[in-house]
Amino acid sequence: MPRKITTAVIQEQAFVALLTAALEVYNKETFGLLVGTVKEGRYKSQLIIKNALTYQNATRKKGEVSVWPSRDAKIRYVINYLSGCKIIGEFHSHTYGVDYLTEHDIKDMIEDGERFSLLICVDPVEEREEWYYDKKKKSLHGTVNDNYYITIKVYAREYDKKVVRKLKIECPYIKKLNKEYEESL
Repeated sequence: MPRKITTAVIQEQAFVALLTAALEVYNKETFGLLVGTVKEGRYKSQLIIKNALTYQNATRKKGEVSVWPSRDAKIRYVINYLSGCKIIGEFHSHTYGVDYLTEHDIKDMIEDGERFSLLICVDPVEEREEWYYDKKKKSLHGTVNDNYYITIKVYAREYDKKVVRKLKIECPYIKKLNKEYEESL
């Protein structure tokens, strides 16, 4: 039986792609696929998120986003079989204070058989805040361009179960991001 995955590691390329996807369509939701691997540990395993690929043809609205199943199947085929990469889950965004998976999101995750879902929440803000990890909420927070407050959470669905839980998040890039911002002042 696979070891329990406890942590999601978001690499720099994925972090930048996720923020770009969410901010590009701000006021509406974005949707895409997470590409990466599962790193098996002796007792626990990690989800390594290497990249995030956005669906350009998604139907976007303020409170929802959808993709035609036939288009989804095409993209998944190309990524999984022609690129040598592996799809490990999906991501989408919420705006205006909804910083959790909705009942609809959880239902979709279970029905679609997705193991992992990353949620990016984007809210307007007037003040800069350094990037940090909130251990209690298992979420990553910070601002972009002093205009947007971002919250990132990663959820996992247990094998063959309808239980969804949050994972701890690691993102080594935020230290570099905070340092570069401080040096630019």
